[in-house]
Amino acid sequence: MIYMCLGAPGAYIPPNFKKESGDFVIGVDHGTIVFRNHGIKVDLAIGDFDSLDEEELAYLNEIDEVISLPREKDDTDTEAALKWILAQGLEGEITIFGAFGGRLDHSVSILWLGYHPILEQIVDRVNFVQKDSFLKFYFPGIHEIRDERHWRYLSFILLTPISNLSLSGVKYELPGVDVARPRAYISNEFVEDKMTLAFQTGRIAMIQAADDHRF
Repeated sequence: MIYMCLGAPGAYIPPNFKKESGDFVIGVDHGTIVFRNHGIKVDLAIGDFDSLDEEELAYLNEIDEVISLPREKDDTDTEAALKWILAQGLEGEITIFGAFGGRLDHSVSILWLGYHPILEQIVDRVNFVQKDSFLKFYFPGIHEIRDERHWRYLSFILLTPISNLSLSGVKYELPGVDVARPRAYISNEFVEDKMTLAFQTGRIAMIQAADDHRF
């Protein structure tokens, strides 16, 4: 398993998180310090580190591998980290903490990873985990999604036009429809312990969320 932390304000690390043998931990910019503050050893730190103070910068000397990126660059630190994983041929699921909760443009850039022409080779392995929500990208196919966290809401953000979209095992089902533009189907709910998402073309971001905040 690969774990990353991006260090957004209030970045959440599950209290029962424990690094196991074979896990690889990547701190992205200030996410390096978030992991340190939770007692988690970082294997790789990557970023421009412009958000670190002098004491935090000194901590980088204790990490086995550090990749310092220029402040002015085409890729975000997150994109650079995912490209590094891809280049190294690291396999397995990728869990990312601390992706949301900071600047709005940073949050939108995370959602836009679903469009990245290089990262489409890896982005469907990525799970974005927050305290009260979870996001994962899906590409065409038939996908079984389990209600593992027992959160109330299940939403599907259509990033592109979608053909033959089917949702079953949920409160509001779809029978196989073509959707001509990006749109969001939000606040659906599981009715069983699993549901099935199926579609033929396009890409979708799935979000499971708790009911802690309403608007």
